[in-house]
Amino acid sequence: IASEVSSFRNLSIRTRNILLFMAHATFYGFLFPFIFMAFMVGSRMGYLNCVIAAAAVSLISGPGITLIFHVVVPASRRLPFVAAVLLQFAGFLLMGFLGFFVSICVVGSISQKMSLLSPELWRATWKIMTTDLLSFYPWVAIMSVVFIAGAQVSRKLGPGVLFGWITGKYHKPREETLIFMFLDVKDSTPLAEQLGNLKF
Repeated sequence: IASEVSSFRNLSIRTRNILLFMAHATFYGFLFPFIFMAFMVGSRMGYLNCVIAAAAVSLISGPGITLIFHVVVPASRRLPFVAAVLLQFAGFLLMGFLGFFVSICVVGSISQKMSLLSPELWRATWKIMTTDLLSFYPWVAIMSVVFIAGAQVSRKLGPGVLFGWITGKYHKPREETLIFMFLDVKDSTPLAEQLGNLKF
């Protein structure tokens, strides 16, 4: 374990942050689907199957959410707010659909003793997703859009500012230690004159 911790510390800060983010995303990608499934269909589906299905979702959602937040979100920074939210929503929708599909296939494969690659299992899973789960999609869509929009606003305001505003942190005056950085870009005035105000 000590050698693994040491090798983890030797990684770049960006790589460490991505791996930690993926670990958190995988954990919550298991926790929330398990709670949801256990509450909604646990008695009918069986709690062990809920654990297996949630584990399958987490193996997809962990890397999937990491990919969205470290590739799709940075790529959408220059887009208008609505376009960025829609692009990220499409990523979450694709990942969620894939996670649901795989989790249902895994549970079906175990309970029906069928191969995961069985076309019959895939057809049955598709039928479940397009009939039984149809009522869940609007709720998933609303929660995804609210979460993504909140994340976008939080990023614009700065880390922790939106949460502090929601929880009432700024309603009570307090002393804080802050750092202000004044930055002057070298040769910015000649560059602005050369490029013009719009390009600059």
